[in-house]
Amino acid sequence: MKWTKQKRIFAGVLFIVLVCGGAAAYVFTDLNPTPVQSAEQVDSKIDKHADKLAKVDLSSNPFPVGSETVTEDQIQKYLHGMSHQKVEAKDKWIHFEITEERILYLMKQIESNRSAFGHADLYLDILSRWLEGDYSKADRDHNAVWNLQGGTIGKATGVLSEAEEAQYLEENKEEKK
Repeated sequence: MKWTKQKRIFAGVLFIVLVCGGAAAYVFTDLNPTPVQSAEQVDSKIDKHADKLAKVDLSSNPFPVGSETVTEDQIQKYLHGMSHQKVEAKDKWIHFEITEERILYLMKQIESNRSAFGHADLYLDILSRWLEGDYSKADRDHNAVWNLQGGTIGKATGVLSEAEEAQYLEENKEEKK
């Protein structure tokens, strides 16, 4: 009898440790907004677009809300709103259409004062991939920014197909900015 009781206790403790470890791993990997690319890879991609970035006028904000000087909160808001065009999520409240002009504007804002933004490498990672037309990780991009904003509702669960994106843009043409 004693042997069976010890096995049950050991199995129970092992189960609790595994569950807690799994939960910690999930939270760490899901909430950690680590850039997918290294800073060197991001810088290399930015260098490829130096000619386009040089032409960006920082005094002309292409977003309908905001000012010339963009704060980190605004960058998160813009990225979050633009990502909605590409991701599956139950709730989407903010809509900004993705354009090359907006991507370049945000990249130049961040590059012009990189040290002012706590998550500059993350933002530049996202924007550099988007500038090259790579939205394959848009759901991860959305969730990284969403987590920084303290998101609780509207987590992205996947990337929209082209047809779904077209439908989203059509349905939200009055709301998107």
